[in-house]
Amino acid sequence: WSHCQCVLADGVERGILSVNRMLPGPSIQVCENDKVVVDVENHMEGMEVTIHWHGIWQRGSQYYDGVPFVTQCPIQQGNTF
Repeated sequence: WSHCQCVLADGVERGILSVNRMLPGPSIQVCENDKVVVDVENHMEGMEVTIHWHGIWQRGSQYYDGVPFVTQCPIQQGNTF
């Protein structure tokens, strides 16, 4: 992860957290019916995180949509989800 300043489409500069300094983050490409297991480890000091899965239909798992304190609890520092 990295913290950087970014100017988004609305023209307002703001700080963001990204994976591998990429926005959008890196893609994961798999074949249909493949099973993918992703472990998210939070090594950020003093910060809680969640992850939002773009391009994944959350059928039956919408509680993992990545909205902290709405659909799930955030991942605390030093923990893995």
